[in-house]
Amino acid sequence: MRSYPLHNIKHWSSVFKKAAYAPSQQEFTRHINNILESMPLARTFIANSDPQSWANALFPGKRWGIINNNIAECWNNWVKPAR
Repeated sequence: MRSYPLHNIKHWSSVFKKAAYAPSQQEFTRHINNILESMPLARTFIANSDPQSWANALFPGKRWGIINNNIAECWNNWVKPAR
């Protein structure tokens, strides 16, 4: 483990965010294991927090539906079937 103290909130929140946004289960597991190596008590917290609801890699199904960049694109996509 790097020389980060356990109380370095900025570092650990960054690692946790990487786990949450990891695109694959393998990458998610790697980041979570990084946390658990230094903080074994975090295992209970992570297990009780239902990772399937906040981790991209574990989410069952599509995470997002339609993503639109601006209001015009949103409007056009919404009225398109009626044209």
